[in-house]
Amino acid sequence: MAREMLHLRGIIAAASPERLAQADADGHNETPSVFDDATGKTLSKLPVTSKLLNAIIEETEAVVERGKRHFAMRRPYQIDPALPHCGKGTSLFKSYPSGHAGFGYSTGWALARLMPERAPQILARAKDYAFSREVCGVHFHIDTEASHVIGTVVAERMLADPRLAKTVREARRELAAQ
Repeated sequence: MAREMLHLRGIIAAASPERLAQADADGHNETPSVFDDATGKTLSKLPVTSKLLNAIIEETEAVVERGKRHFAMRRPYQIDPALPHCGKGTSLFKSYPSGHAGFGYSTGWALARLMPERAPQILARAKDYAFSREVCGVHFHIDTEASHVIGTVVAERMLADPRLAKTVREARRELAAQ
């Protein structure tokens, strides 16, 4: 925990005002629109894709919430109240795993699989979005990495679920359309 806290303090200290502002903005936007630039699409205008992503997001949230309840880990600012952080900091014992990072990685992985030609940009945005939680001082790196695994596994399993095959095909077509 001491190494995690030292690492986090270094991230926060090195963050520019612009990066801090981006981290704060990311913390207030937990919708697929955070991937609009990376995909080159306005995802909210794609109904089938939105339906699929919302299903993946809901499943990811359920898995992450079980982890949060089980581990009941304090957030960095609860361990060190002097640590600068985004927001008011009222969420007790919800550090591990990160919900925002789980959302970012599951949504990013799904979009990268649906749009392989845009995968590098999409996955870079997912990583940056998760990193925002560390920049904000609300999660440790272990929190965001756990969510990286959770998000990727949930998205991959759902994309391979035969019950969603038609929706996946239609979302892929919708995303390919100009």
